[in-house]
Amino acid sequence: MKRARTIEDEEGEEGQVGIIEKINLENFMCHANLEMKFGPNVNFLVGLNGSGKSAILVALTICLGSRVSFTNRGSKITDLIRKGASYATVSVKLRNRGSDAFKPEEYGESIVVERRLTKDGQGSYKLKDATGRRTISTKKSELVVILEQFNIQINNPCVILMQDTSREFLNSSKATDKYQFFLMATQLDQMHNDFDFIDNQLEIMKQLLSNKEKMLPDLEKQLKTFEREYREMDQLRNFEEDIKRLNKTLIWAHVRDGEDLIQNSKEHLKRLEGVKEKIDSKLKEADSEFQNSEKDRIERTSIMNDLNNKIIESDVEKRNLEKTINELKKDLRAHQAKGKDAGQRMHQTKKRLDNLRSHMQQIRDRAFSISKEENERSERQIAELEEKSKELEAELMTMNQKLESKRNEMDEASKRVEKISRQLREKEEEYNDLDKKVRTYEQQKANRVRVFGHKMPQMLESIKQHLHRFHRPPIGPIGMCMNLNDARWALATETILRNLLDTFVVDNHQDEKVLRDLAIRLDFKEIAVVVQTFLDRVYSIPDRDQPDPAFVTILRNIRADHAMVYNVLIDQRKIEGVVLTEILDDAKFIIFKPGPQNSGVGEVVLKDGARLTKRNNSENFIAPPHQTNTKIGVDFDQVIKECQVKMEETKELCARVQRERMSMENKRNDLRVDNGKLQRQILDKKTMLTQMVQEKEHLKKNTNKIDETHDLAEMEASAENYDLEIKDLQAEQNKIEIVIDELLKRLQPYESNMQTILKQVAGLTEKSEQIREDLNNYAGRLQSITTKLEQFKKKVAQTEQEIKRASAELAKHTAEYESKVERAKATCPERINSNLKTSEIDSQMAALQHRLREEQKGKKSLAEITTQYKEAKKRYEEAKKLINKLQSYRERITEDLNERVLRWQDFRRSIAKRTRILFNVFLSQKGCAGSINFNHKDKELVITVQLEALKGSDNQNSVRDTRSLSGGERSFSTVALLLALWEAMECPFRALDEFDVFMDAVSRKLSIEMLLNSASSHRRRQFIFVTPQENTSSIVSSRFVKVIQMYPPDRLQGTLSQGN
Repeated sequence: MKRARTIEDEEGEEGQVGIIEKINLENFMCHANLEMKFGPNVNFLVGLNGSGKSAILVALTICLGSRVSFTNRGSKITDLIRKGASYATVSVKLRNRGSDAFKPEEYGESIVVERRLTKDGQGSYKLKDATGRRTISTKKSELVVILEQFNIQINNPCVILMQDTSREFLNSSKATDKYQFFLMATQLDQMHNDFDFIDNQLEIMKQLLSNKEKMLPDLEKQLKTFEREYREMDQLRNFEEDIKRLNKTLIWAHVRDGEDLIQNSKEHLKRLEGVKEKIDSKLKEADSEFQNSEKDRIERTSIMNDLNNKIIESDVEKRNLEKTINELKKDLRAHQAKGKDAGQRMHQTKKRLDNLRSHMQQIRDRAFSISKEENERSERQIAELEEKSKELEAELMTMNQKLESKRNEMDEASKRVEKISRQLREKEEEYNDLDKKVRTYEQQKANRVRVFGHKMPQMLESIKQHLHRFHRPPIGPIGMCMNLNDARWALATETILRNLLDTFVVDNHQDEKVLRDLAIRLDFKEIAVVVQTFLDRVYSIPDRDQPDPAFVTILRNIRADHAMVYNVLIDQRKIEGVVLTEILDDAKFIIFKPGPQNSGVGEVVLKDGARLTKRNNSENFIAPPHQTNTKIGVDFDQVIKECQVKMEETKELCARVQRERMSMENKRNDLRVDNGKLQRQILDKKTMLTQMVQEKEHLKKNTNKIDETHDLAEMEASAENYDLEIKDLQAEQNKIEIVIDELLKRLQPYESNMQTILKQVAGLTEKSEQIREDLNNYAGRLQSITTKLEQFKKKVAQTEQEIKRASAELAKHTAEYESKVERAKATCPERINSNLKTSEIDSQMAALQHRLREEQKGKKSLAEITTQYKEAKKRYEEAKKLINKLQSYRERITEDLNERVLRWQDFRRSIAKRTRILFNVFLSQKGCAGSINFNHKDKELVITVQLEALKGSDNQNSVRDTRSLSGGERSFSTVALLLALWEAMECPFRALDEFDVFMDAVSRKLSIEMLLNSASSHRRRQFIFVTPQENTSSIVSSRFVKVIQMYPPDRLQGTLSQGN
C-alpha cells in the first residue's frame, strides 16, 4: 500500500514542553554510562536483544516517579542497579519552552530531572536548571507539579507501553481490565475519581447543614429572651443617652483645653527663638572677630614661615660659604706652612753652609799644626755640645708629649663634630616627620574617616549605595560611632579597644557576606566584622557587677548613637569593668580594694595606656604602648598646633646645632694648624740635634789631631751642594708666595659675601622675633575670643535644648490634641462647644451615673443586656445566613456535578466511538476489520478482529477473539489499538517497546507506516519506538525521524529474566 504523503512532506511546529531531549544512565541495569539524545518528533531505537533498549524506557519511567513494579523489571529498586555498583543515576532532560513553561526564570528552557538509587534501597530526586549544574529543588512534590503542568501521565500504560505489557495485553487481559485500561489511557478514570470525591464532600456538607438547622430553634428562643429584657430597659437607656451626650461634651472640652495648651507652647517657643536669634547674632560677631584674628595670625604665621625659610636658605648658603672659605683657608695655611718650612730649611741650609765654610777655614788654619790650647778648647766645646744635646733631647720629649695631646684633642674634636652632625641629621628627620604629621592631621581633619584607614571613605560610600542589600544597615567603624566624655582617656581607651575601633557590626551572616563582598571589590582585605543580632537597647548590667560608681570606667566615659556599639564593646572587651585612673598607686588600691563594691573591677588602665590586672592575688603590670597617636578624642587643631610648635623648636635647635658644628669644625681646623706647627718645630729641633752631633764629631776629630786635610775636597763638594739646595729652596719659596697671593685674592670676595649673609640673617632673625611676639599676642587674643565663643555656644546649646524641649512639648501637646480630636470625632463627628469647665462636666456625669447605678441595683446592666441582645441577634442571623448560603452552594454544586457527569458520559461515549472507528480504520490497512464493544454499565470492553475482511470472506472462523490471534496478528492489533487510543491522549510523548515482535516483514512495514503517518499529523508530540529488528530500510532518517542504533554493552551482571 502506497502512502499518499511521506513524513518529510509534513511541516509543523515542534512541541514546546515535556519533550524528552536527552537521557543519561549511570550504573543502570546493563548500562555503565550512557547518554542518548532524542529528536522532537519520531525516534526509533534499533538493536538486537540484549543491547539495553528496554532499559531506556525503564529508566525514563523510574526517573519520572513511577514504581519498579510498573516496569515489570523487578520487585524492588535495587534490582535496577548494575551488578558490582553501589548506586545508579538516571537523568532526563525535558523541554521547557513557550507559554506553558514551568518557572522558566529558574529552570530555563529545559528541566533536568535526576534520580539516584542506592544499594540500601534509598533514593533521591534533584530538579536542575537547563545547564544541569544548579539544583533548583529536591522535592518529589515539585516533580509531580511539573508532570501535571506538562500533562505527562507516567503511570498511564499507553504513554510508555513496556514489552511485557505489549506482549500479554490482548492475550490475557480480562474484559474489565481492558475497560480499565481504556479509562486510564483516556484519563477518564481520573475525572471519575474527582466526581466521586466531590460527591463525598457534598454528603459531608449535607450532614453539616442538618446539624446547623437543628441549632436554629435554640438560637431563636435565646434571642427572644434577650429582646424582652432589652425592651424593659428604656428608662435606663435615657440615662445612658444623657451620660453619652455629656461624655461627648467632655471629650470636646478636652480638645478645647488642648488648643489652649498648644497656643501657650507656641508663644513660649517663639520667645525662646527670639532669644536664640539674639545670641546667634552675638555669636556671629564673635566668630567674625575670631576669623579675622585667625586670618591675621595665619598671615603672620605665613610671613614668619617665609622668614624662617629664608633664614634656613641663608644658613645653607652660609654653610656652603663657610665650607668654601675653610677649604681656601686650609689650602692657604698649608701653603703658608710650606713656605715657612721652605724658608726655615733654606735658613738652616745657609747656616750649615756657613758652618761648613768656617770649619773648612779652621781646617786650613790647622793644616800644619794644632796647639795644646786648641785641643783643650775643643774638649770644652765637646762638653758644652753634649750638655746642649741633653737639653735639646728633653725639649724634644716635651714637644712630642704636647704633640700627642694635640692629636688627642683633634680626635675628640672630630668625634664631637661627627656626633653633632648625627644629631643634626636626627633633628632634621624629626622636623620632616613633624611636617608629615601636620599634613596627615590636616587631611584627617578634612575627612575624619581616614583615621580608620585610607579606604574607609570609599567603603562607607559603597555601603550607602548598596544599603538596600542589607537586612539592617551595618554600624561602623565603631570608633567613628562613639565619642569620649573626657578626652584625657583617649590613649587608655584605645589601648583596650585596639582594632575594634576599625570594626563593623552586622546583624546576621548574610549581611556579613554582603559587606565582605563590597570590601573585596575595593581591595579592602583587612576589614574586620562582628556578627551580632541587633538590639535596640543597651545591656542591663546589675550594679553588683560594676565597679564603685566613684570610679571612671570606659563604659561610663563613652557616648554612642547606637545601643549595639555599647553591647559589642561589652561583649568583646568587657568595658564595664575597665577602670581609668592617672596614678599607679591609685590603680593598685583599686585592683586590690576589698569589699563587694570592687567585685566588678576587671583591670585598671592608666592615662598613658599602662595596664594593671590581678592574677592569683598578685599584680600584673603591662607597660604602656609605644604608639601615642589616637583615633578617638582627637582635637586636630590642638594637635596640629602642638606639632607646629615642636617644628619651630626643632628648627631653632637645628640652627643652634649647626652653629655648634661650625664652631667645632673651626676648632678642629685650628688644632690641625697648631699640630702642623708643632711638628715643624720638632723637625727643627731634631735637625739642630743632628748638627750638634756632627759638630761634636768634628771636634773629637780635631782633638785627636787627625789629619783632616784630605776632607777639604769633600767639604767643597758639600758646600756646592748646599748652594744648589739654597737656590732650589729660594725658587720653591717664590712659587709658594705666588700661590698664597692667589688664594688671598680668591678668599676676599667669599669673606665679603659671608659678612653680607651674616647681616642678612641677623635682620631676618630680628623680624622673625618681632612677628613671633605678635603671634603670641594674637594667641592671647584668640584665646579670649575662643572663651567668648564657647560661652556663646554654651548659651546657644542651652537655648537650643530649651527650644528642643519646648518643641517636644509642643509636639507632645499637638499629638495629644490630634489624638483627642481623633477620639472626639470617632465618638462625635460634629463638634460640641460648651462654656462649662471639664470639672463641671465631670460632676454632672458623676451625678447621672450615680442615679443610673441606683436604678440598676439588682438588675443586669444596660450595657450587659444590650450586648447580650445584639450578640444573640447576630448569632441567630449569621447562623441563618450561613445555612441559606451553604444550602445554595450545595444545590449549585450538586446541579453542576450532575451536569458534568452527564457531559463525562457523553465524552466517554464519544471517545469510545472514535476509538472503535479508528481501530477498525487502522486494521483495514491490512485488509482486516475489528470491533470494540463497550459495556459501560458493567465496565467491560471486548475486542474482536476479523481477518481478511476486505476480501469479502463471510467465514465466521475469520472472526476471532484477540487471545486466539497469532503473535504477529496480535502485535499488529495492539499497534492499531494504541494508535486509536493515542488520538484521545494529550501527553507530549509516547513510547512503544518492541511493537513489531512476532510480525512478518509486511506487517512490520505497514505498522511503521501507520506509526509514521500518526506522527506526521502530531508534530507537537514525540514518539519513541523500540524495535529489535536490524533491517530498518523502511525507516528513512530525516529532520523529523531519528534512528538510534544500539549495540550490546559490556555487561557485568546477568540479564534479568523479564527481558532486555
